Amino acid sequence: MLIQPLLENAIIHGISPLKNNNGCIKLEIVKIKEYLKIRVEDNGIGIHASKNAKNKSDKLHKSYANQIMRERIAIFNYLKNKDIKFSIEQGIPEDPDRGTIALLEIPIL
Repeated sequence: MLIQPLLENAIIHGISPLKNNNGCIKLEIVKIKEYLKIRVEDNGIGIHASKNAKNKSDKLHKSYANQIMRERIAIFNYLKNKDIKFSIEQGIPEDPDRGTIALLEIPIL
């Protein structure tokens, strides 16, 4: 339930608008100590370009994926007394003006 919206956002907002067909999405899941660290990285147009394109084209559509994700995490953290962490970063190491990285840290027993 938490990884799917990240992959969907990478496809719809990052990779789909690319003019070339060289889009790539990387999913990495690693256990480090008491956490599952999940990283979804795309080489798409990036957060800023995606927002600009959205403002120009589709003013009726509002994406709620990140808001819903944060609400799910807040509810889970409250009910289970856990500390899931979620962040989104603009840019990838190869090209800081392009791409997006979404990070999740989920505590495990």
